[in-house]
Amino acid sequence: MSHISILGRAAALAAVAGLVAFGAAPAAELPAATKKILKELKVPESILDDIDQELAVPKAWIEGARKEGEVRIVDTHSDKVHAQMTAPFRARYPFIKIRNTRGSYQSRTTRVMIAIQAGNYTTDIAMDYGGYYEQFHKAGMLHDMRELPNFTKVPEQARGKDGTWVAHRRQYWCVSYNTNKIKKADLPKTWDGFLDDPRWRNGMMAIGNRPQLWILMLWGHYGPDYAKRYMARLFNEVKPQLRKEGMNALVSLTIAGELPLAVPSSEYRVQLSQEKGAPVGYHCPEPVPASMAEMGIFKGNPHMNAARLYVNWLLSKEGQIAQFYASRSVPIHEGLQRKEFVPFAEEIQGKKIALRAPELMRDSSVEVQKIWGEHWAKATGEGPERTVSIKIEKIQKKGAAVDFKLAGKPETAAISGSRTTITVGGKKVRRNALKAGLECQITYRGSGTEATALACK
Repeated sequence: MSHISILGRAAALAAVAGLVAFGAAPAAELPAATKKILKELKVPESILDDIDQELAVPKAWIEGARKEGEVRIVDTHSDKVHAQMTAPFRARYPFIKIRNTRGSYQSRTTRVMIAIQAGNYTTDIAMDYGGYYEQFHKAGMLHDMRELPNFTKVPEQARGKDGTWVAHRRQYWCVSYNTNKIKKADLPKTWDGFLDDPRWRNGMMAIGNRPQLWILMLWGHYGPDYAKRYMARLFNEVKPQLRKEGMNALVSLTIAGELPLAVPSSEYRVQLSQEKGAPVGYHCPEPVPASMAEMGIFKGNPHMNAARLYVNWLLSKEGQIAQFYASRSVPIHEGLQRKEFVPFAEEIQGKKIALRAPELMRDSSVEVQKIWGEHWAKATGEGPERTVSIKIEKIQKKGAAVDFKLAGKPETAAISGSRTTITVGGKKVRRNALKAGLECQITYRGSGTEATALACK
């Protein structure tokens, strides 16, 4: 036998041994659940030609997961959606039982942290925790996931430098416009176009009170000086309609013709309306603002190997496609940024993306909200922000608003589940924890406005 043949045979044997050591799934057949998803989405099976490489992990993880037998997750999905989404995972790893619980933001964050600090792991994986990342990170609770094969399959902006967080889906926030009132060709290519072109002034543009869905991303992409100038020119020169409705309501008002165009709007909501024949279009100036839903693995959890397999699978093409199929969540995987999975892909592909990472939320969100709030208050005639002592008399809509008296006069303040900082006894709580009779310090701009902080005893 020649020296070359011997080397070739040795290399082949080494390659086979490597596949065994890394627990690769058979290349011949996709799970029936995966085939069903691809068929219904009308996507060729060839899109998963590299799935074996994506799911190749150390054999020790597979064996460890067999012994652990389960993985626990608290997320936002209903049982039906979660069952649809995880069908391929359960087919590939039948020895792992998924114990999934649909939980509120507090259930996914504060309660989890308190339980872990007490030595009781109620979940192995942190899901959709938004601004709570910093608390988990400061407490040293998050595992370094850079060991996962698919960690690098998401954009660099969508994963933590220290490996403690990674995005598993994204949402774009651009412009919805009434196609009977606005021509696509007239819309600006960049966000600066709204400032420079006089056609968008004096009420032609409507904006919602949600700077964290687009201005914050511009702040992160271009820097604070740019974003500060942008906000100043937007409010002082463009003078858009300032709307207090929710973002979905703004899309509806745009469809009805009450608003020519609205900012910010999610691609999913516009697509649903467009599919029903509504006269609405979607346009994304560059850079395209995008928010993300993050996840992480808790250090020291009793199902570490099963958690590794689940997170790595969810980041794979198969996991991302399954998630899209079940919940229409836009994939974060770089190999899936195509029209089958991204609504209005033609508006997004080839453009720079301004992602809202947890670090940006941590470092800049408060300052952006403050500057934006000052502009908004001045433009709407709201009073300056102030902090006063109150006693809550009534709770509206499970904490969405509180009634109280100030100098004998009845007042109401809106309480946001994401923008209002709420504490009781010095601990952060959700608004549904508020009760009548609590004595608090409220920071707001007057009756009818949204509170920025509510600190109760």
